[in-house]
Amino acid sequence: MGVVSALQTFFRNLGGAIGLAVYSTVFTAEVKRGLVQRLPAGQSPTLKIIRDPKSLRAAAAPIRVAVQRSITDGVSTVFHIAIGIALFAFVVSIVMPEIPMRRTLEVPGSE
Repeated sequence: MGVVSALQTFFRNLGGAIGLAVYSTVFTAEVKRGLVQRLPAGQSPTLKIIRDPKSLRAAAAPIRVAVQRSITDGVSTVFHIAIGIALFAFVVSIVMPEIPMRRTLEVPGSE
């Protein structure tokens, strides 16, 4: 029983780490794509304005709106992907056949 719990925790942590890496990559790519499309001509996307709220508040309105909309699109994309994966997992769990557990402690063929 302890081995199963340990494996379950391990795979849950592994899935979380992989999921976080994938979602972070998608989010970053979506924000970068959005900034390139939305920023006024001659402006390049910089991380300083995204990481520092004071810089964002001090920026011109078109830049501030471009950053806000790009981040919103990135979060929306990540949530849409997560919803798709959750629906897929739900369908797989419904279709998967149930295998009943043993009701005795004896292992078949151990006599």
